[in-house]
Amino acid sequence: MNRYVFTLVWLVCMTHAHAEVRHSSDLGWTAGQDVSTQFAALLINGTIKAGDELKLDHTYRISGTYRLPEDFILSAVKGGGFDVTDAAADKNRTFLILGSRTTLRNLTITYLNTPTLGSEGGTNPKRGVYFYPMVGITASGKSDIRIEHCRLKGSINHQIKLSDCARPQVIGCHILGGYWSTYLTGHVTDAVFRHCLIEQCQGDGIKTGRGGGSSGVKRALVEHCVFQDCGRDAIDTTGGWKDSIVRHCVMRRLFSGMDIKSYFEKPEHLSPECSNTGILVADCTFTDMANCITFSTLDRGLRTNGKYFLDATTAQEYAPHDIDINNCIFERTGSSPVRMLLLKGGHSIRYKNAQFRGDGIEIVKYSNVYEIFGPNSLSKEVSNALNHSVSGTLGPKSAARPPGDTSISFKCGPR
Repeated sequence: MNRYVFTLVWLVCMTHAHAEVRHSSDLGWTAGQDVSTQFAALLINGTIKAGDELKLDHTYRISGTYRLPEDFILSAVKGGGFDVTDAAADKNRTFLILGSRTTLRNLTITYLNTPTLGSEGGTNPKRGVYFYPMVGITASGKSDIRIEHCRLKGSINHQIKLSDCARPQVIGCHILGGYWSTYLTGHVTDAVFRHCLIEQCQGDGIKTGRGGGSSGVKRALVEHCVFQDCGRDAIDTTGGWKDSIVRHCVMRRLFSGMDIKSYFEKPEHLSPECSNTGILVADCTFTDMANCITFSTLDRGLRTNGKYFLDATTAQEYAPHDIDINNCIFERTGSSPVRMLLLKGGHSIRYKNAQFRGDGIEIVKYSNVYEIFGPNSLSKEVSNALNHSVSGTLGPKSAARPPGDTSISFKCGPR
């Protein structure tokens, strides 16, 4: 064993040797107690260090903002966690700020006194009325964060916001409410969502944003997740979704299942680093939504720059394209219309073995953005140059199942 490897192994062993598991009851915390001062003191005075774990034995009331150490685990017994008492305020703030390799496990976090969950207020609910601007869990410029088997509930801005993070994982979580419930912004790479139930958010279940630069979300994997009863989309990819996969997911009663969207407000947004190409959607079920998968291109250059960013040629590169939709089910259980694909600016879309459940499902609609939304959304030239090269095959057709299904095939939330 060379000296470098020996030193690395020694450091890892020493870190684990000094790591401690502390129980909240051993600290004298009692069920229902407000532990804001006590939790802050643990973090400030160094009682909790990198590699340690704090396990919550009950539910505690708490307010304020807390920055957690790197390599730290915050966990709870089933049902244990925090009731956040200061979420109902019309001001921006954050509850937990995570470090690299921080793990949140088995927590129940409830944001008290926030508005009723769900899509009440339409597809553009008013801030401070239908949701409050608080962010629950956030990290910026970190890596290998893991949020597992947690239950996050409340009508706040974002339950989880990750900016410029590498390899974050959200596993087995039950997430209820939030405007953009989970928000990935900037350069987020190799994110994984698995066995999660995301429901009753005011806007989107997973939203990507640019974060002001040219970088975007890449190589995301969303699998075995359920999105249902949200005001907007299961997944909105304004901030890119390059080389990403969505598979074995269920999306029910949404505005759209996926809005694969390329959006240009600044010159730096014309970058292949923030794109919607190389996407695979496989073995998913879309039930009872007007447009199951939407492809959008929006050029705000005339409004923000005095001239458009895209022309007929560059639009072919930057609009959503080269997207495969394989072995997916599209279902209509009621009287509302259901459409498999809506193109508002995209091309080269391939579907294979698309299976319809129920009658009256439309395959594809082409929408000219310039004619419908006007020149501040897209130029006439680009609108006329997009929406082409859609091809595919249909699989067997079957009867729709009863409406209102909320079942899931996996366990999620605290154990």
